[in-house]
Amino acid sequence: MQLNRSNIYRFTLVLFSGILLGLTSCNQKKQVSGSQYIERNDLVDIIKDMHLMDGITNDMQYYRKFNPGDSIDIYSSIFEKYNVDREAYERTIKEYSKHPKLLDAVYDDVLMKLSIMQDELEEEENREIEKLKEQRQNKTNNR
Repeated sequence: MQLNRSNIYRFTLVLFSGILLGLTSCNQKKQVSGSQYIERNDLVDIIKDMHLMDGITNDMQYYRKFNPGDSIDIYSSIFEKYNVDREAYERTIKEYSKHPKLLDAVYDDVLMKLSIMQDELEEEENREIEKLKEQRQNKTNNR
């Protein structure tokens, strides 16, 4: 299944902007910590995976395979992957929302990881294109 990069980035930017606009607290706490919260690095990866999942499920090819009326929980597999539950995620996001600079830093890391993934995909595509060009050139030269 091919990811639609423009949808991923568009959704990420809209969500990021919405969160920033919705934040009203300016408390300057250095970190969110405690056993009731998801660790920051895991939170970054969870949010990244959620944006990727949103990008996939917003793709028209996805809707051809699955009925949009189906009530599927697209995030449950992500929560399982990181061994967290929805409540811990929501509690962590709520706490980060009280500290806009911390949430900003989390989303900066999410965007950085998504950008790295995009760069890696583009590099791989370019290698494949070059490989195909070489194969075509070799076939042409062998004739």
